[in-house]
Amino acid sequence: MKFTTHALTLLMFLGIGGPAAACVTDAECNDNSVCTGTETCQAGVCIPGTPLTCTDTDPCTVNGCNALTGCTFTPTDACTVPGHRLKMGSRGVDLRITVQTDGSIKGTAFPPNGGASDPVINGASIRILTEVGDQFDATHPMPAAGWSYVGDGYVYRDKAAVHGPIKFALVRNGHPTKIKGGGTLGFNIADDPNPVQLVIQFGTGKKYCLAFGGLVKFQPGRGYHALRAPAPAQCPS
Repeated sequence: MKFTTHALTLLMFLGIGGPAAACVTDAECNDNSVCTGTETCQAGVCIPGTPLTCTDTDPCTVNGCNALTGCTFTPTDACTVPGHRLKMGSRGVDLRITVQTDGSIKGTAFPPNGGASDPVINGASIRILTEVGDQFDATHPMPAAGWSYVGDGYVYRDKAAVHGPIKFALVRNGHPTKIKGGGTLGFNIADDPNPVQLVIQFGTGKKYCLAFGGLVKFQPGRGYHALRAPAPAQCPS
């Protein structure tokens, strides 16, 4: 059975698993942290408060809590995003990949025009890796020469694979990001690679990390398909 921090604190206050905290007033129960809620004194025993839930919808912030000020959302260029679909296939020596994120790359999480994260100026890349199965780790460039502005985002085209195996990418503010490639992609699916991690790097700025697992279909030597992957806890090293 797994206890939350709140549950364990309650048990301690009630004398289960540790000494009970005797009290007369609420002030005696105060742990001086807004993160843990408002503690109260009930029937001579300190009862913990309800902890703050510090979660936002921005994939490019690190969520935390300051004991004095409450929830914190610190901006970061290492963004973790949910994955909608990953397809990896093999047709002899020809490897294929299709990646699609959800629509959470938006607003301040979107790579802005004109800065370090603008692929039209600084290019981009995609890294595909796994630490199981055949243990591949390959990074493929999408240089600035292939990128252009389109509507509310960017598009990458390299149909002839002049710059590498990635042939198409579409990145739009608030829409699913899509990437397709084929050729020498540096992975092998003879053995089950689950889970598969991806890092989409924009210039020297933002990178978006995904980890596919869970709902998976695998055919040895032929294909690996994964759907609806939650955002990973962190980007791979």
